[in-house]
Amino acid sequence: MARRFVQILTALASTVAVAAFPPAASALGDCNPDAGWPTARPDLAAQVVDLINAHRAGMGLAPLKVSPTLTAAATWKARHMAAYNYLTHDDPGPPAQRTAGDRLAACGYPSATWGENIATGYTTAQTVVDAWLASPGHRANIERADYVATGVAMAGTQQAYWAESFGSVNDGSAAAAPAAPTQHSAASLTPAARSSSTGRTVRVSCERYGRRIACRVRNAKGATVRIAIRRAGQTFARARTQVSSDNLRVKLRAVRRLHAGRYDLVVRASAPAGTRERRLSFVV
Repeated sequence: MARRFVQILTALASTVAVAAFPPAASALGDCNPDAGWPTARPDLAAQVVDLINAHRAGMGLAPLKVSPTLTAAATWKARHMAAYNYLTHDDPGPPAQRTAGDRLAACGYPSATWGENIATGYTTAQTVVDAWLASPGHRANIERADYVATGVAMAGTQQAYWAESFGSVNDGSAAAAPAAPTQHSAASLTPAARSSSTGRTVRVSCERYGRRIACRVRNAKGATVRIAIRRAGQTFARARTQVSSDNLRVKLRAVRRLHAGRYDLVVRASAPAGTRERRLSFVV
């Protein structure tokens, strides 16, 4: 009888910024996979990065840069899990028992907020990313706005083991340094709603500047556009305007203060022929 593997995934995220990792030299163990462990598949890892960045782009979040140290940590983890057939974030011996934080430190990742997704039993990049996105804990790591870097690995032949590390410090490219927290702290959001009057797609992009939210409305001349930021049935900011041009900047009126969490951007475009509505989730 053919062996049937169960698909499993788990997620781990640090809840606060780590005050300081111990120096790599004093961290338990090292970052060098054993030559006898199953080899990694960098081609599949690259596909995961592309899929996750495409998802983040759809939410208006900045793409994650590939970090060499996070990649090393994920590669060690995926190969170790494949060699010893287990699925936990902490590393059991051999060669040494340590926490996931110890492993990141041993691989040279600097002191930072970090998270980790792992999984087994998924044979393609698309299926593992779909599974992570269907799980709230994994999805939160993928969509976390202050994560700017990642490292992904897959290893195993008969059974695939996946690991993805996330971090709030980019140690691979200066281009991914996080923006100042008081400006653009929420990335652009681009939902679209088709206007029945023109047949064109109304596009709305919004950004948060500190506590203020402003949106750019395009292709909506002649329509009435309503924009709202909502969460758990409550409205946090809103605007209603009769659009007089195809490129209009609209300031939303704050109703409640935005806090950390997931919100819905709701856009409605109305005209005599009908109304269309589009929602897009985003994370603050």
